[in-house]
Amino acid sequence: MMCSECKMGVMDVVGTIGVMVAILILVLIIRFVVKKKLKETGLGKVIWKKTKNGIKVLFASGQITAALPRVVPAIG
Repeated sequence: MMCSECKMGVMDVVGTIGVMVAILILVLIIRFVVKKKLKETGLGKVIWKKTKNGIKVLFASGQITAALPRVVPAIG
């Protein structure tokens, strides 16, 4: 047997929520800095758009990576 059932504890849930909040705060800080520093030149919107697209790619990659252990055994 390769896997066993995961037992989620309170600390796992608190840790997950903490990481999610930290990432959200980081994204908001980056957005604020980009808007403030590059507002005059017009580059802020371009950089924010690229950053937002990068975050989407990272999120999708994380979802794919998380699903692999369930999908790969079903293929073979």
